[in-house]
Amino acid sequence: MDETLKIWESLHKNGYYEGITLAEEIRQSWARSRSFGADPYKPRCDVVLSAAELQERKKNNSALLEQATVMMKYLDQFMRDTNFVFFLEDSENYIIST
Repeated sequence: MDETLKIWESLHKNGYYEGITLAEEIRQSWARSRSFGADPYKPRCDVVLSAAELQERKKNNSALLEQATVMMKYLDQFMRDTNFVFFLEDSENYIIST
């Protein structure tokens, strides 16, 4: 098993892994996600927005998109060669930017 996946699974299950303790904020975030039915093992989402729906959500979140895009581009410079993925969700958890 990939070492990163092993660590991630231990953190999800136990909240720690060999000296790594999960921050309470992250633990709470993961718990909220589970309570909303998010499944971190699910390969894809059941709901796909139409192009018009996505544009409407982007329009309604234009200020957030403007600020977050700057930060996401900055982070991408440092994380480009890793397996990390950045995406931005609106308040209803629809992905509006990657």
